[in-house]
Amino acid sequence: MKIEYLETDHTALKLVKPLWERLRDHHVLLSTHFSERISKNTFEERSRDLLNKSKQGQLKIILAHDAVEKRLLGYCISSINEMKQGEIDSIFIIDDFRGMGIGNTLMKRTLDWFEDNGIHNICLSVLFGNEQALNFYEKYGFYPRTYLLKNRA
Repeated sequence: MKIEYLETDHTALKLVKPLWERLRDHHVLLSTHFSERISKNTFEERSRDLLNKSKQGQLKIILAHDAVEKRLLGYCISSINEMKQGEIDSIFIIDDFRGMGIGNTLMKRTLDWFEDNGIHNICLSVLFGNEQALNFYEKYGFYPRTYLLKNRA
């Protein structure tokens, strides 16, 4: 397998749709309280949110692609807003390809992009129930800061 990484912008958003939907379904299974609500999230809604971010600041998409089999293995979408805050908006690697360094490469390239743009205030959200992801993010200096509680409405 030969993994290639493509750094692009909002124009490649539609390419991540199948993987984003897998991530949404993964979150549905993990969520204790909001699985029904999460299951109703659509890629079109999420795309609109991300496109709005790109209009107000910058949006970067990094794709991990198997050059031999010609298939997408993972992605990372990140943004910088007008207040100069960075956010890792979404990252996903297909289960069968986790542990191969793809997530590490996506994170390092994303963090390099933030650094190149002078961004040091960076956040990301982890769904309650997906605490296993916390260990991954800690390797890059991200730690839980607050708990945001939400009603089911």
